[in-house]
Amino acid sequence: MNFIIQTAENPKLKIQNRKTRFIPDGSILALIWIAICIFDISWILLNNAPPGWDQGDHLTRAVNYWGMFQNPDFFDGEWWTKLWRLSPGYRSPFVYLMTIPFFIFIWSKR
Repeated sequence: MNFIIQTAENPKLKIQNRKTRFIPDGSILALIWIAICIFDISWILLNNAPPGWDQGDHLTRAVNYWGMFQNPDFFDGEWWTKLWRLSPGYRSPFVYLMTIPFFIFIWSKR
């Protein structure tokens, strides 16, 4: 790698050739990500505490949406009304609806 250096005896800029060890930023980021994943997985396996109030509430709502899709009736207006009433007033049901495929994948294995 070339570096531009200005010296006191020669105020002109000169290029000094210096070899440095180069580690790409992507590999550092990948190592950090892998370390975090290992830590998260080990924490999930070791921690047997029930979820906190907020996480438990979101999990309950997601399971309720999944329950609605156990016997869907897309052409029944009452079914749609029940589905939309599961949502809390200020939060849209999109996130809860996006968890349904994961529940189907996880619980179809059992």
